[in-house]
Amino acid sequence: MDGVMDAFDACANTPLGAQVDAAGCALSQLDTDGDSITDERDQCPTTTAGLPVNGVGCAASERDTDGDGVVDSTDVCDATPMNEQADAAGCSPSQKDGDGDGITDDIDNCPGTENGRTVDMLGCATNQRDTDNDMISDADDVCGATPAGAQVDAQGCAESQKDSEKDEVNNDRDLCPDTPVTLSVDIDGCAEQQKDDDKDGVFNHLDACPNTPMDELIDPMGCAMTQLDSDGDGVNDAEDDFRFDANETTDSDGDGVADRWDEFPEDATRSQAEAESSGNGMLYLIIAVLLLALLGGGGYVFTRKPVTTTSPFGDAAPSMDAATEEFMGADAPAKELPALEAGQPQQWEENGVHWSRDAQGNLSYYDGESGSWLAYQG
Repeated sequence: MDGVMDAFDACANTPLGAQVDAAGCALSQLDTDGDSITDERDQCPTTTAGLPVNGVGCAASERDTDGDGVVDSTDVCDATPMNEQADAAGCSPSQKDGDGDGITDDIDNCPGTENGRTVDMLGCATNQRDTDNDMISDADDVCGATPAGAQVDAQGCAESQKDSEKDEVNNDRDLCPDTPVTLSVDIDGCAEQQKDDDKDGVFNHLDACPNTPMDELIDPMGCAMTQLDSDGDGVNDAEDDFRFDANETTDSDGDGVADRWDEFPEDATRSQAEAESSGNGMLYLIIAVLLLALLGGGGYVFTRKPVTTTSPFGDAAPSMDAATEEFMGADAPAKELPALEAGQPQQWEENGVHWSRDAQGNLSYYDGESGSWLAYQG
């Protein structure tokens, strides 16, 4: 018995031993909120009348199934993970896709992707990515693997990634940045037309002497005097007093007469010894007569004027008489005459002009104005 008289017992069949209220009803016999769930099982005993409830007597407005702090009636995301913070709609980042790119907000590195853009697994479109971290988006980056820390242009390219002149040497290593596309270059990006290895002011492709010593004067072909041997005698022009005469090299006094023919190699005012007061005058007279005989014909030396011929000294035949008289006088100066032997180089002075004949018979004369030996054009 429940201790309540039947006349006042509202619940006649109360289970034996059950706790009852003043009306004789146990919780298993009561449904306080009228939701058809007895009070003993009703976890929401004050449910608004008429609202549908679950098996424990709770309506949606009373339930929070996923425990995110948002009741089910307003919870847009029913199964919010326990370790995530939900917003007012009951949704956590892993349940939302704010930019609608198909990547949930918890893993979307680019949450503001424009509609219609194709994205990667991190939710980023090409205009949002900067794979090489050069501050240029991948959509605009022409050089996608820029070295860390390198300065880049508007296209995302560092100097080490560019080859402006298309010579296959990148700008950061190219010492000649303006090479024409038709020229071959070295590992520094320079063509021969751009280099001057010996620093003489003449580019390599025009330089006939590529190893000119520093600070020497050069000709238009890039050659210094020490590099030239104009007459091919084995003595360079800087040391050769007769640059165009292969037979001679030294003129110590600069008088145009080679030392080996100069009686006074240290005196520029004279080169021949004075005539002695011996019988040399007669010897020279005999030699002069013999020369005239050879030139004019032996049988007509004294009776016939020499026939006009081309002289290696540029004088017409009539002047030969004056030359003869000059050397026939007793007081005539000593005169060094050319040797008659063939095949031997010779050098002598004639009427103030210095002459030279090489072993091949080629005749040259010394030109004081140019300071050089010139080939005689007879």
